[in-house]
Amino acid sequence: MENDMLEILNNVSNKKCNVDNAIKKISNITFKENIVSNDKIQYAKKIKIYINVIDDKKDGKRLKINLPAISLKFLKRVGMFGIKIASKYSKNDNKNSNQNEHIKNMSFNDLENIKYVFDALVMLPPFEIINVDSNDAKVHIYTC
Repeated sequence: MENDMLEILNNVSNKKCNVDNAIKKISNITFKENIVSNDKIQYAKKIKIYINVIDDKKDGKRLKINLPAISLKFLKRVGMFGIKIASKYSKNDNKNSNQNEHIKNMSFNDLENIKYVFDALVMLPPFEIINVDSNDAKVHIYTC
């Protein structure tokens, strides 16, 4: 189809065919519609955390933490619940006074913004959020 169109246009430019015949030939060409594939787009549903650290306290042995994939919706709900509980029941001690004040002063809009972050992660295809590779540690956090 595309080759036919190019051939007709080349014939017109080389004066092998007049414009009226070219228009008739082009109108007879059947064009395929854009076919949307039936393959579903894969969206991120879970978050996966992998940590591999060399621990100097244990004579340089490797410490591997490979957490199972956690549902983003579950993580959002638990996180929101934890923030609400922390803002309600945080103690006023001098050690973490700045953190406690920040948690208590969180507004409804701040909580909504946190929800939007998780909602955005669910709407995107899987991607790597954090990738740290060094001599002492490897940290990979990605959605899947």
